[in-house]
Amino acid sequence: MASRVFASGMWNYAFFQFYPEFVRPHWVARQYDHRSPGFAPRGATMLSVNLTHRNWAGLRSPEGESFAVVDPAGAVSPVAGYYSLELALYQADQIYTAPTPGDFRIRQKLVRGLPVFRTSFRRADFQADWTVAGSSENPEILLCSLRYRYTGATPARIGLCVRPFNVEGPAPISRLEYRSISAGGGGEGGVIALNGSPEISLLQSPDRIALSNLEQGDAIRRGQAWLETECPFGVCTAVFHYQLKRRGEILFVARNYQREHLTKQDAELLNNLFTNAARNERRRPPRLKYVRDRSGRARKIKDLQTAAIFDPARIFNLRPAAVTGGINRSLRKWRKLTERGAEFHCARPQWNEAAQAMRGHLLSLQTAQVITPGAYTYHMFFFRDAAYMLSALMAWNYLDKARRVVERYPERIDRNGFFRSQEGEWDSNGQAIWTIARFADLAGDQRLLNEVFSTVLRGAEWIVDHRRRGYQGKLLPAGFSAEHLGPADYYYWDNLWSIGGLRETVQIAEQLQRSAAASRFRSELESYRNDFRQIAAADLERLGALPAGPGRPLDCGMIGGLPELYPLRLGLFSDVENRNTLRQIERRFCDQGLFLQNIIHSGYNVYLSLQLAQCWFVLGDVRRARKLLKAVLRAAAGFWTYPEGIHPQTGGGCMGDGFHGWAFAEALLLLREFVVSVREDRLRLFAGLRRRELHGGELRFGPFPVGSGARLRISGQMGERRGELLIEAPEIARSGIKSAELNLPALRAGGNLRLEGARLQRSSSRSAVLIDLSERICLRYEV
Repeated sequence: MASRVFASGMWNYAFFQFYPEFVRPHWVARQYDHRSPGFAPRGATMLSVNLTHRNWAGLRSPEGESFAVVDPAGAVSPVAGYYSLELALYQADQIYTAPTPGDFRIRQKLVRGLPVFRTSFRRADFQADWTVAGSSENPEILLCSLRYRYTGATPARIGLCVRPFNVEGPAPISRLEYRSISAGGGGEGGVIALNGSPEISLLQSPDRIALSNLEQGDAIRRGQAWLETECPFGVCTAVFHYQLKRRGEILFVARNYQREHLTKQDAELLNNLFTNAARNERRRPPRLKYVRDRSGRARKIKDLQTAAIFDPARIFNLRPAAVTGGINRSLRKWRKLTERGAEFHCARPQWNEAAQAMRGHLLSLQTAQVITPGAYTYHMFFFRDAAYMLSALMAWNYLDKARRVVERYPERIDRNGFFRSQEGEWDSNGQAIWTIARFADLAGDQRLLNEVFSTVLRGAEWIVDHRRRGYQGKLLPAGFSAEHLGPADYYYWDNLWSIGGLRETVQIAEQLQRSAAASRFRSELESYRNDFRQIAAADLERLGALPAGPGRPLDCGMIGGLPELYPLRLGLFSDVENRNTLRQIERRFCDQGLFLQNIIHSGYNVYLSLQLAQCWFVLGDVRRARKLLKAVLRAAAGFWTYPEGIHPQTGGGCMGDGFHGWAFAEALLLLREFVVSVREDRLRLFAGLRRRELHGGELRFGPFPVGSGARLRISGQMGERRGELLIEAPEIARSGIKSAELNLPALRAGGNLRLEGARLQRSSSRSAVLIDLSERICLRYEV
């Protein structure tokens, strides 16, 4: 990952500043503009890396595993990390390009809130909507529709530009060819081949073709009427021109696959190379999704082979309805996939829109038996990110998706018992065990616990053994931990997760009636808790708050102490001590309503801001939690996406993947907690919602898993004067939940509260406590 970034940075440094006549990608155009807040000097670095606009969105087929990427200027990379397709407008003697600041007004949104992306380009007399979707019938292709309207008085052309750049830098194209289908005998359209492989199929023949290479210059400005070109430096460019009518639609499809270092075979190779992971079985490696040279008759789009679409010799005329209809079918498929989980519909439209969008984004990042925190830079598995992302899938009732990942955890453990993401990251064992336990609890899946129990014990033994080798023989050794905490050091974060992992091991052993294992690890857990508390006490007395590790000052790495409250709730410190730590974080490191992680990330961090909100929520400070959530929602990009770190000046990404799954997960988890949270044997309903979310609209929430396979659904309407709620919780008796605290702002004014299916224990100025819960509770009030 790092080598690719640095290699790209060297290429970017050697190219973009010395060839200014080439139209630059979105991020380069801004980072090289001395008037832009994203300007980055380059003199002393010899690298030019995307540091200020690491924003992009990842999308895939509902049935596929490979990602395409869309940047903030609408440039589409059908293959993540490869070439880009961009839009240009030719009007009179002017050329307008999408990445150039000010040429277009650009707006991006999800179609119907689902993982189908639409970028709108606007000028005074021109507007175009570029819709991109993965095909639900053929996961190897990406569907593109460019629909436009032109009201100008002068003739104009729209240009579809093929660019050897992407969101991080170079995507070398050494050979570029165009083959017209019409040349083979009357078909329409053509095929564009890059580096010898057909990649793009145009449904309509272009009116003009312009190709170029580094020697000739950028095809956008100096293209030649060639059908093929080569460049030893990998800088082939092309523009396919279409004469504009008053309105029209340009349709094309592109291949979608994982490229080279991102293929499954390479991931398997690297995993075997850098770990000693034992494999319980030898599986045939999945085939690569490349064009296959097959013969066969052309059938309906549902059954088309990829090779038939991208082979001009077959004279296959793909009908426009196959693309437009395919986009609609993709939308329907994504709708079905998202609807299998929980619903979130309150009276605040923005929150509904955010929940809908982030459900789709999170689902898209879970493929096969893995979940990854990104579509490109972070398109790999990490136990740390998976802990939160799988927790969100579980909490939103996508238990089947989560199980596909969790059940493969035994294959991810080394022979010595280490759940390895990266060497030196000692938090992963606790995270892996906690994730397994959380899934089993919410799904009520004891069968899985029996299947993985030996793996859990091996992971717990690793924790016990490894901490003996560390700090004073009591805490884990120094390691890199989560990279946002700082350099290699002894980190409380690692130990908090490890304590949580041992606690879950004890509970699993007790649940499975493995008394010897339960007794052994209970003793280890108590010893670990006491050791941790003893060491941390010195820092709490010295600083009044918990730092990142023993003896550390109060730097922003202290955010690593949050797992004590969220998500683990370990009870190692008092509420007063926890509040002091949170106040120090807020006072020292929060700005513009967000947590500013100034170690490595160097920007506002969405998922850490939301973790801070969760901690305040656990401590009962709903106002602070809501304030942080609102700031996070304001910071979202057009597709409801987030980078890992947000640049304080540009609002663009400055760290990591621009499509960050951990951020989506934390937003979903907090929204769910605001509606339904579980505290021991009590449900808290609407604890984080206020009048703005509850009054004046239809309410539909759930089903949300609440434990042991029980799921809770809430529906109804509430207002200032009257309201009605239906709470349905089949099999709630299995969960051990004995009461429910319901937040009802309307109760402040007094009034009449009627209940069916539960008994009112007490009612305060804004809440009601219900006991003797049945599986169906109906509540009505009038004021």
